[in-house]
Amino acid sequence: MAMRRSTQMLILGLAIFVIGAGVVFVSLSGSGGTSKDKSAAATTSTTIQAGTVVVNAAAPSAPPTSFTIPDGKQAVAVQVPYVAGLAGYAKAGDTVNVYANVEKGQVDPANPPPTTRLALPAVQVLAVTGPAPGAEAGNATYLLALNATQAEQAIFFSRFESLWLTLVPKGQAPSQTPGRSYKNAF
Repeated sequence: MAMRRSTQMLILGLAIFVIGAGVVFVSLSGSGGTSKDKSAAATTSTTIQAGTVVVNAAAPSAPPTSFTIPDGKQAVAVQVPYVAGLAGYAKAGDTVNVYANVEKGQVDPANPPPTTRLALPAVQVLAVTGPAPGAEAGNATYLLALNATQAEQAIFFSRFESLWLTLVPKGQAPSQTPGRSYKNAF
C-alpha cells in the first residue's frame, strides 16, 4: 500500500522540524555545553591602561568586576551606615576623608569622649557596594586603598567605635584638623 502524498509531506515536515530544533538547541548550549563555555560567552574583555578602575555597570550596588590596588597599599573593606557612608553618592575612583567617632575610649587627652577627628585624609575608594542614593537605609561597604598603618586605624575604629566619610574634590590638598569634642565643639 502506497503512502499518500499528504502523509509523506507531513513526515518530511516533522523530520525537518526535529532537526532544526536540535540545531537550535546545540547552538544555544554552546559547543560541548559545558558551564565554562557558557561563562565565556557572557564575558567581555578589553585592554585598559594600568591603574584604571573598572566598575560593573549592571547595578549601582554590584561589586566591581576589577580594580587595581595602588603600590604600597592594601584593599581594606569597612562597613558604614547609610548617611555616614555618603548616602549612596560615593563610587569607585572617588577620594574620601575618613573621620573617627570615639565614644568609649579616650584617644586624645585634649579631647575627651565623645569626640570626632579626621583619622585618614584623602583616601582612594576602590569600590562601594550598598544602597543607591535615595534609599534612606542600609549599610554601605567601602573598599579603601590604605597603607598598613592606615589599615590598622580603619579596622580599629570600624570595629570598636564608628566611622563617617566625606567626599573630597579631585586635587584638594589633604586636611588637618584638631578634632572636636564637647570641650571645643564651638
